Amino acid sequence: MLLSIIIPVYNTPAEKLERCFASIQYPEDIEYEIIVVDDGSRTRVGDYITEYKMHEKRMQYVYQENAGVSAARNKGIQLAKGAYVMFVDSDDTVIPYSLEAGDFSRGAEIIFLDIMVRERRKEYVRKSFEGHSAVLDKKDVLTRAITTSKINGPFGKLFDRDFLRSRQLFFNTGMIQGEDAEFGIKAVLAADKMMYIERCVYLYWHIFASGQDRLCRYPDQILRDRQILYSMKKDIVRKGGFFESHTQEELLLRLEESNIDGLFNIWTSLYVNKGLDQNIGKKIADEADKAGNLAGKKISGKVKMKYDMLVHHNRNFIKIAAVLRYIYISLFAKLK
Repeated sequence: MLLSIIIPVYNTPAEKLERCFASIQYPEDIEYEIIVVDDGSRTRVGDYITEYKMHEKRMQYVYQENAGVSAARNKGIQLAKGAYVMFVDSDDTVIPYSLEAGDFSRGAEIIFLDIMVRERRKEYVRKSFEGHSAVLDKKDVLTRAITTSKINGPFGKLFDRDFLRSRQLFFNTGMIQGEDAEFGIKAVLAADKMMYIERCVYLYWHIFASGQDRLCRYPDQILRDRQILYSMKKDIVRKGGFFESHTQEELLLRLEESNIDGLFNIWTSLYVNKGLDQNIGKKIADEADKAGNLAGKKISGKVKMKYDMLVHHNRNFIKIAAVLRYIYISLFAKLK
């Protein structure tokens, strides 16, 4: 068998499951299975899937007590029979007939492909890498993983099943945000051969509100998870042995600027959607202060402004920025 498609499910509406399952169609020379892991849904998800799999014999349905999406994906890795595994979220879809049998014979442990992003009225291609299909250099992949979010996460990729198992590459069940990126970076570090194929295989249905809801419910844990990922990236730059000193300096600066930018977005989102707890506000300011001190005077003007607002307690300016950001995001979403 060439491919195992792993789909974690939790309370997903039947119409989205139908959309996801119906999209999974590949040429006859690609033998595949669909592993649906129900992470303790409280709705009648299991009844729908049980009925659906009566006419989809390649589908396997597994139920587990609620343990999170990472645990569900890990269960799929353990059950997979295919030479490669592909991860699909139950509210997304794949692009039918987008894979070819030859994709699985290239000897790569990770194969990067492209993703189509749908945001209301707009669609665009998120390319994993610039240029055409090629064997990838690990340093280039790590640079992209550290400085952008375009290849973070497991979507639009094929992972060699035996590679994941032999290297004990599983999702971190203790994280609720950033676990996708952590898994991806660990896989890149362990891989000997990676490839890029210039072809869209996955359709990501972007829902902005889902990330905001999680942030409002678990701000402490999300700040902690961000710190885990941030420290991991910093250690790779400093101690990984992949980058020369001048490149290290540039990457660390970009990493600190990205950290401040992300902390500012968390602050403004919490202020608008929930109200900001004083302890959370202090944690955000402290983390921003550390990042600003590490970045030093080379920090860009735009990021410096956000740093000053967070660290020097220019609360009125932040509140204005928070409201303006909220209005912009709301209008942006409606326009799309």
